[in-house]
Amino acid sequence: MDEKLLEKQLSRLKNQLPVNQQFKQNLRQSFVQLRQNKWRLKSSAALVAAAACLAFLIYLLFPGYFVDKANAAALKISNQISFVDIGGGPNLGVAEYNGTIYLPIAGKGLFAYDQKGLHKLSGEEIGFVRASSDGNKLALSVGGSLKVYDLVNDTITEILAGDKTSTYYEQPSWSPDNQRIIYTKKVIAPQEPHGFTVKESGIYEINVNTRSISRKLADGAYPSYVKGSEGIIFERENKVIFKNLQDGSEKVIDAGRFPSVSPNGEYVAYVKTERKVRKLAGNASVGESLSNVWIADVNLATKKQVTSNFPLRSVDEKTWVAGLQASSVPQTLEFSGMYDYYDPVWAGDSGSLFVLKNCNGEGGPMRLMRIDFSTEKMTAENTVKKYLQAVVLRDDDYAKSLMKNPPEILTVSNPHPVGYKIIGTGQENGREYVEAELYSAYTANPYFAVVKSRYYLSPAADGYIIDSIVDLDSVEVGSKDGKTVTLFSGGNEKVLFKDSDLPAEYMPGGQHRFASLAYDGQTNTVVFTVQALQDKEQKAAVNILSYNLAQQKFKLIDQVNTLNGQVNIGVENLIMEPAGRYIALDLFSDDDPAYRSYVRVYDLKTGKKVDLNSLLVPSEIETLHTNFWDEDKLIVRATGHGQTMGYIYNSIEQKLHSF
Repeated sequence: MDEKLLEKQLSRLKNQLPVNQQFKQNLRQSFVQLRQNKWRLKSSAALVAAAACLAFLIYLLFPGYFVDKANAAALKISNQISFVDIGGGPNLGVAEYNGTIYLPIAGKGLFAYDQKGLHKLSGEEIGFVRASSDGNKLALSVGGSLKVYDLVNDTITEILAGDKTSTYYEQPSWSPDNQRIIYTKKVIAPQEPHGFTVKESGIYEINVNTRSISRKLADGAYPSYVKGSEGIIFERENKVIFKNLQDGSEKVIDAGRFPSVSPNGEYVAYVKTERKVRKLAGNASVGESLSNVWIADVNLATKKQVTSNFPLRSVDEKTWVAGLQASSVPQTLEFSGMYDYYDPVWAGDSGSLFVLKNCNGEGGPMRLMRIDFSTEKMTAENTVKKYLQAVVLRDDDYAKSLMKNPPEILTVSNPHPVGYKIIGTGQENGREYVEAELYSAYTANPYFAVVKSRYYLSPAADGYIIDSIVDLDSVEVGSKDGKTVTLFSGGNEKVLFKDSDLPAEYMPGGQHRFASLAYDGQTNTVVFTVQALQDKEQKAAVNILSYNLAQQKFKLIDQVNTLNGQVNIGVENLIMEPAGRYIALDLFSDDDPAYRSYVRVYDLKTGKKVDLNSLLVPSEIETLHTNFWDEDKLIVRATGHGQTMGYIYNSIEQKLHSF
């Protein structure tokens, strides 16, 4: 090994060690003793030994240090979750720092998503944002000009102005030392009768302090610096390219668009579209063009696909072939993907990736999803847990990626999943399995279902993959007439109770009906609501009760007559934590002109209740709805400024957290 290189690496390793003074003193004494013994090693051998010693010490103190250096192909996907629905507009580049997402929204400005809600930072039409490595500043592309948002002083400064007609400055990205910004200069010319041609798409850098601009660094777009090297990565002609700025050499990493380099300089993420053609019969074939997110090592060592797209089959292939006229002309049925992906960007710790995902088949909004990486393989239990989480959140691409033979359609709207619980693991004839319960409910209806299933799994690259799912048992609790609650299981229906069975003091005086409910088989308890209907004699209100089937006892949990000063209260949903300790309700007031909705969580053990809306900035939130219980954590979705955002409520801490 080259001695200078070895010394450089040794120095770098030493600088990253916390100093244990006692150990340092002992080590120094041992070297003194060695000198006294006049034992001399050759310099190269000493350096190798010292490097090995330090490496071993770092391994002991920081087992994740070397793990962090894993190549792209060795990274495992530990989770993939969508948590923001972006309401309308084109895809816009987002950024993240220390848990805060900076989110440009078309026609509305720049927003920050954090545990308090979605806060508006600027009303300017921002198309692209990137955070500096210290999180103090944002580089913005605003109407073809570059600006810097100083978050500490809350000021926005223009550093490079476009002319808004032919010259635009776009896709800024910070240098590792936060002194320079690399960007794309786009020069266009109008084209008759409409449109334009791109005369130049060049990459330059500007010094943020002196405003001096470099010579053109390359032709291309979406540039990023690579920390720890003299190179940059960018996109040109659907290729992701690394350029060494010292010698000018270029290397193609892969085909792809929207490259983004991780802050640690190790990886590049990008979107790659691959087309495959299958022959059906004669001259007929099927073409599938699917986009996916990939990550690769900056040093070109390995690469890995990290999303799983599937063809959006709008036409049945067999029907299409059967309807073709005999012809010598080749005919191809083209399918695009169920999803399109845009603008991946790394989290500040280089451990997660944020990606914009458009759901083509559902016609739904653009979603922002996070992909978490780990070097550890997922266990069989965790694989099923992540699968169920993806099913609940309708992240079908991730759910299907965990299945060996995924079905064409995976999730449905109603009854919709509202929670799950892992109840056991084991082996059957050498095959690993996980047993879990999946809970479902109808919105605004008294219906709750528990389906117990066994998930058979086999080892796969990232841990395990689900081979098959076998339903073992199911229980349904509901009310068809709003007056009688029944339990259906094993083909038998049993009446649990009628409204006439309830103590008179728990019942409204006027018209009423059973509304949302939930069932906990472990405690043999039904938690249900009685909706008092608005009439001449009474205002609408919600009574929350429980019924223990074994003891045949009713218990009043709460009566909700007002919400935020409004009366005429209705209940939209009730979901129960899998352990049966907490319930969460979606409530609203018919008298609220703003049509707000509220989420209230009850601790059935202590009787405490928490209004989750009070944990967010009220002016930033329009509605709040329950989504599902992830063990003892409640996932809720808030709307504000036309966007829908996910939050995690920790029922133990009684706090909301952003994703």
